[in-house]
Amino acid sequence: MTEKFAEELIERALQSGASEAEAFLLRGRSTTVQVADGEVELFREAEDSGVGLRVLTEDRRLGFSYSSELSDSESIARQACENALSATPDEHNGLPGANGGEPLRQDMSRENFVEVPTEGKIENAKKMERAAREFDDRVTKVRQSTYMDSDAEMLVVNSHGLNHGYSGGVCMASVMTVAEEGDNSETGWDFDHSRTFAGLDTPRVGLNAARRAVSLLGARQVKSCSVPVVLDRDVMAELLDIAVSSVRGDNVLKGKSFFADKLGKRVAGDVVTIVDDGMCEGGVYLAPMDGEGVANQRTVVVEDGVLRSFLHSFYSARKMGVEPTGNGRRGSLRGVPEVGPTNFHLLPGAEPLENLIGECDKGFYVTEVMGMHTANPISGDISVGAAGQWIEGGKPAFPVRGVTIAGNVEQLLKLIVKVGDDIRFTGHCGAPSVLISEMAISGE
Repeated sequence: MTEKFAEELIERALQSGASEAEAFLLRGRSTTVQVADGEVELFREAEDSGVGLRVLTEDRRLGFSYSSELSDSESIARQACENALSATPDEHNGLPGANGGEPLRQDMSRENFVEVPTEGKIENAKKMERAAREFDDRVTKVRQSTYMDSDAEMLVVNSHGLNHGYSGGVCMASVMTVAEEGDNSETGWDFDHSRTFAGLDTPRVGLNAARRAVSLLGARQVKSCSVPVVLDRDVMAELLDIAVSSVRGDNVLKGKSFFADKLGKRVAGDVVTIVDDGMCEGGVYLAPMDGEGVANQRTVVVEDGVLRSFLHSFYSARKMGVEPTGNGRRGSLRGVPEVGPTNFHLLPGAEPLENLIGECDKGFYVTEVMGMHTANPISGDISVGAAGQWIEGGKPAFPVRGVTIAGNVEQLLKLIVKVGDDIRFTGHCGAPSVLISEMAISGE
């Protein structure tokens, strides 16, 4: 990563007519390994690097260009400035200040995954597959036994003197299994991540995925009813992924949020506190700053059931007259920042999962949902297929599949009465298991 090129690019942009300019430099490396039947099915190493340039004109028009080559600063700057001429002026366009002017550098890496031997990465994927197959003879297939790692460096420099950068890396493992018994076939999935290679427990991932598949064999429908429901932590994280759309400042401004007019109002049960934290130790995406160079922070979005804050990029914060929250995310160097979560999560409680299940004389422990992508992120309405374990007398009684659960995300948040202690992140969202007081189940 070269500061010299970034500074040169900014200078070129100012000479080409920009009143403000920002260079975003990114270099990333990744490895992906997929194993099937003990053999490597896919091995891929990739490297991506380049620069994105944002410019602002005097009348607040925004222009952007990018290049995978850190060479021709003149043409990159000229293209961005030309693009700005066709943009609409917007008084809220702007770039963050330097916050004291001192360059910040932070190495978030705990391991350089490039230095991990390739043989070790392949063996990790094989261990995961073996553990799944050895769990039970009824596990007949292992699909997508995948190991991945990535290392990245990011640098943001702008004409206000901001000069911040960091590096970091993470490795991940995931696997899908198939268990069969007679004519019945069920799938199971699990996932893990770590900032160190040794910290990734791939045999446990394989075993958990196999256990999930086997536990659903013989699943049947239940009659339609309304009962207490325990949502598994991964299912709850999927619900949060819908909720996060409605706390994004840009969606609030567009009227695409069911939380738009509810700041300071109750939107969840009083046991619910939801936080976005770029430096959350257990999160997948750790970074000291966002894609604009604004420091990441711990933003309490919902506190004891009350909506306290939205998530903001520099633009959405200016437009709403508040401070940015460090949520200006870039999907790649090929686009401008948008509002997005870092590590958005429901704070865990003190109850083990077994206690949540034990609260239900009759209920449904949901371990899997199908069709969550069809949920309406604007209204929060959901209607999805579900599978899991039926609860009788506070204990799992038999597996269930072929039922539907429906409701509204905000209403479900309000019905959470207990929060488990088993939080984990499966992406940008994380959650523990939760107990919902009552939910409609559509079955026979």
